[in-house]
Order: sequence, then structure tokens, then C-alpha cells
Amino acid sequence: MGLRSCSAGRIYRTSQERLRLASHEGASLSAPATRAKCLIDKLDLTPPIDIEELIHSKAELQWDEWPYECDAVTFLDRARPLVVAHSGRPETRKRFTLGHELGHIELAWHTNTIECSPEFTNIEMAGNSIEIATLEREANVFASHLLIPPAWLKPATSGVAHFNEAQAKDVLTHLATAEVSATAGLIALARTMLPGHAFFIGSSFSLSPGTPWPGERPLSPSARRKYLSKAHSVIEIEHQGVRVTWAQVYSPVEAPQLADHDTRTSTQVLKEITARAMNEYDSHSIIQSVSGVVGGVTKDIDRGWTAESIAAVVSQRISQNRKLAPLATDPEFGVFVVKKSAEVVSKRAQRAVVKNDS
Repeated sequence: MGLRSCSAGRIYRTSQERLRLASHEGASLSAPATRAKCLIDKLDLTPPIDIEELIHSKAELQWDEWPYECDAVTFLDRARPLVVAHSGRPETRKRFTLGHELGHIELAWHTNTIECSPEFTNIEMAGNSIEIATLEREANVFASHLLIPPAWLKPATSGVAHFNEAQAKDVLTHLATAEVSATAGLIALARTMLPGHAFFIGSSFSLSPGTPWPGERPLSPSARRKYLSKAHSVIEIEHQGVRVTWAQVYSPVEAPQLADHDTRTSTQVLKEITARAMNEYDSHSIIQSVSGVVGGVTKDIDRGWTAESIAAVVSQRISQNRKLAPLATDPEFGVFVVKKSAEVVSKRAQRAVVKNDS
């Protein structure tokens, strides 16, 4: 990403200029994440990020205390923006608030005076107008990507489908160095992980992309218990003074013993399985459907997919698919999954070599 794109969205804009930019850039939450990454790359930032120093470089900052829910107010229609922040909040919350306010400053379509409570729930946010709720979500995304950069988290999580308790503690210890609240940190952590990870603090939860949804927020105790009862493993762990429940939803696939002379491709194995388990269906249609499942699961290559992790998620998805579920009952289904997962990883490794050589 070039320096020019990092410089987009300067803070000294009139309301009309900001609103014009919003029509082009404000529709997607990728823009706040991109802007945060630009700052991280340009300034070579690493957690714990000195967010107060960053605010001072962009705006005037005043601390005050008041009896209202509002965490901060940002005044944007000035020669130099002014941020007035609540001094009575917990330190980790104040840090996220400043990151949130910096988002309002850095995202060029955010205008006028904005009153913020960055830790509002989705239900509380829904009570605001669509415009305000969108601005608040964008500022939250910016703050999350700035204070807990995905690139900083990925070395601890990339390619790992299942964590034991010691590994889980190491990941959360690393996360704590970002000095944000446990809730904000787990939202960021889940974003970088492979499918199948769910984090619970009381009735709130965060899920890695592609993980089954446990229910409506705030989650009831009975819904939480039901969800956890179906998980492959559950780790209870103390993190930043709160109790976190880390559920790993998908079960690992036990690799079958493949015969040395078995040179069949995964597609050949799948054709044989289809003929036995689903002879009323056209095999070509089934193969296309399965390929769609595999491709949909693994399309985000930045998550560091391994053969083990692909096998775990693909097995779960196929067994839960009403049309494809009979495939999972065949004795050779594990052979197919293991072969297919290995082929995906091998092909991606070959493409990476070609790309690096070109």
C-alpha cells in the first residue's frame, strides 16, 4: 500500500467535503480497517500503542468528568479537532475511547460534533439513527484495528485449528499486552482466527468468521449451555480479571491410514462415495456442491489454513448440509477429506512459489 493511499482522508475538511467522501468510501467497514493499517505501517506502531500521543498529534485533547453515559465528544468542524473525554472510565476503556475518537478524526466523512459511547452494545446502537450507528461502527472498527492490529495477532493464531489450555493462555497473555478491555480484545482475536472458535464473557460473545451462531444477544444462560454442550472442547480461563469461556466448536478429523498404493485423487474418491451414498444424485452436481463448500470455507487464505484445519471445518460443514450429509456416513469420507485438504494446501503452496519467483 503506497504512502499516497495512506494519506487519504485528511482531518481538515469542511462538512461538505466530508459528506462527499462518505458517498464514495463510507459504505464499507473495510475503509476504517484500511486507514488504521495505514497509520500502523506509516508510523511503525506496535502494541501497546500510545494512543494518547496519537490523539495529541491530530487534535486537542481535554479530560473531564460528567454524569452521562457519553464517553467522549469530538468536535470536528474546527481548524483543529477537539476531543473531550470522560476521565472517570477504566483505563482500558479510555484507551479504546481515544482510538474510537481518532477514527472519527481520520475518517474524512465523519462530520460535525459526535457524542460517543464506544462500548455500547448492538442493541443500544440500534436505538440510534442509521447514520449515527454507522459512524460509531466505523470508529469502533478503526479503533480495534489500530489498537489490536491483525498482523500483530496472526503469528499467534495463524493456521491453528485447535488450542490446548497452555496455548490458549499464551495467546491471551499476548493479547493482554494491547491494553484494551477483555471484550474488545476478544472481538479482535476472533476476527483473525480460523472458523470454529467462540469466546464468551457472561452473556456476550465473539465468534471467529464461519463459526455457528449461538443465539441472539444478550445470550441467555440456557442458550449458552446448549451451545457449549455441542462444542468439541471448552476451556475456562482467567483473562484480565474476567472469566473467559473459549469454545472450540469443530472436532478434528482423525486421519485414516492411507494405503501406499492408494493414488486416487480426492475427486476420484468423492465419485466413489457419491455412487455408494447418493446414487440418486448426479455425481457432477455433488462434486460441484462439495467444491463450493471447500472453496467457501477456505477463501480467506490469510487465515493460514492447514490441512488439519481444512479437514475439520469441511467435515463439519458437509455433515450439517442437508443435501450432502449422506456423504459423511460413508466409510471413506475421512479418506476424501484428508486427500482434499492436502491437495488444497499443496496447490496454494505451489502458487506461492510461482508468485515469489515471478
